[in-house]
Amino acid sequence: MHSLHLKHPLASSVTLMALYPAYNLPAISTDLVSSAMLVTACLSQESKQSRILADALLPSVKDLLKKTPPVPPSKPIRYGEDREPFWLAGTLAKVEEALQKQGRDYKWLHEWRERSGHLAPAS
Repeated sequence: MHSLHLKHPLASSVTLMALYPAYNLPAISTDLVSSAMLVTACLSQESKQSRILADALLPSVKDLLKKTPPVPPSKPIRYGEDREPFWLAGTLAKVEEALQKQGRDYKWLHEWRERSGHLAPAS
């Protein structure tokens, strides 16, 4: 998903997500990283369909963040190590930026990212 969500059509990401169960991967609604990546892909598009999908997914991302303790960002890592914390930090930053540009509520995301150390605390 990481390699697909920003550089390929949204339909490719949606197709990949539909295949998750066939590979015994968790449902997108329970996977914060995958959900955030798909929301990023949706928000980077200008279509009505992508907006509808983003609107449907954002409550799930918000709920997953409420259930997820702060995740400190990690630095780029070596082959074979867990990249999800690194991907999560970057993807959530893209979601926040897109929500802010669109004039949508992003406070909930900003606060979680701040608690996680993804950005400098407000003074």
